[in-house]
Amino acid sequence: MGNKHPKTVVTDGDGAMREAIKHVFPYSCHRLCAWHLHKNACENVKSSLFLMDFKKAMYSDFTPEEFEDFWMNMVEKHGLVGNKWVSKTYENRSSWATAYFRDIFFGRIRTTSQCEAINSIMKTYVRKKCSIFEFIHNFEQALREYRNNELVADFKSLYSDLVLTTSLYEIEKATAKIYTAEAFMEVKEQIVLVSTLIVTRRVVNGDQLILKLTKYCHCNVEMTVVYDTSRSIFYCECRHFESWGIPCSHIFCAMKEEHVDHILDSLILTRWTKKAKIDFVSSDSSKGVDSDVMELAQFGAYCGACTRFCKIASKKKGLYNEVMNDLLKLISMRN
Repeated sequence: MGNKHPKTVVTDGDGAMREAIKHVFPYSCHRLCAWHLHKNACENVKSSLFLMDFKKAMYSDFTPEEFEDFWMNMVEKHGLVGNKWVSKTYENRSSWATAYFRDIFFGRIRTTSQCEAINSIMKTYVRKKCSIFEFIHNFEQALREYRNNELVADFKSLYSDLVLTTSLYEIEKATAKIYTAEAFMEVKEQIVLVSTLIVTRRVVNGDQLILKLTKYCHCNVEMTVVYDTSRSIFYCECRHFESWGIPCSHIFCAMKEEHVDHILDSLILTRWTKKAKIDFVSSDSSKGVDSDVMELAQFGAYCGACTRFCKIASKKKGLYNEVMNDLLKLISMRN
């Protein structure tokens, strides 16, 4: 891994793996898989009402203090004060509750389902009794399927016109130009929520504008947004941007209040944008990236582009000699 520790790791509750991660990746933030945790809850507490509250405890953007209050009330409500599994799970709360990961970026990963989904797909192509030849052939088929799915997603993001439906048209239009189709839908959810927010207080402190927001019919919950006008940076108390990499509804509300009609650079995480691949493999953005990693990334990008080119060129009649001559000229120029 280029002698780098991953910033975050998501695994199931295996104790041996937990100890190994502490030893091998001491600087990584380790989170327990939410799916496995929910499965354990189903097995240990036979109550659908408890499971609903437990999911809320796992996923809600509580502060640690709010989580503690919610947990105590939940345990008393369902009569689980002496339950051993509940007590043990509570002791490990800093490893699974969103309240304790509010400013840590996990790339929208809270479960190990992505890896398990890949394993499941691979099993349909690769079997125990396959020969080496069959294994390689089947593996390449699976790889082609993945690459095709990625190409389809890229095409939709780059060439499809997304439907704009919110009242914050300029902001929504700006986000549609920046983000991939999938990421845009998540950003749009936050834009929609702006209609539920009310600005209750506005304080100017030098270059900083401080806004206090409450939610419609939930006046007891107040959120603070700070806008540093000199550096064009928004900061929200909920830390949604730090955790998920997309601006929260509170920041969009502050943007509306200040008539900001575009997405500031400080609010754009490259990995969710249409230019994510281009920016990563370009030489201008390779600072701080291991040279071997960058070489592999660029090699993969070249192979992908050449494969698409070859598919198109091979279907065109009468162009073979011309295309081959141009390719050989290009290769000789770069040698």
